[in-house]
Amino acid sequence: MIQLEEQEVASRTKVKFFLKQQVGLGESWKVVGRCPELGSMLPEVAPYMKWSNGDVWTYEAKIRPGNFEFKAVLRKPDGQYLWEDGKERILEVPFGEPADKEVQITDIKFM
Repeated sequence: MIQLEEQEVASRTKVKFFLKQQVGLGESWKVVGRCPELGSMLPEVAPYMKWSNGDVWTYEAKIRPGNFEFKAVLRKPDGQYLWEDGKERILEVPFGEPADKEVQITDIKFM
């Protein structure tokens, strides 16, 4: 059973999310979406993005085919989550042969 799951994951499209945004001390970004790989819209279990020089945040995952809504969510130092305003973004993962896909998250706004 584990081998089948590993084969299924290996055949998925590798998606790399990029976000360039400075945050305050103790804050971090998460990608929260309507698929298990992005936490099923639960920020508590959604993946953290990784910070690198230049305030560039990235997250990479192998995601099953389909169209998924997602948002960037800022985790505050006190554990609260701040969701970006506006409509959900759409991630389109093609069916068929897996490929690499890059997603730039831009124009993040909060009320």
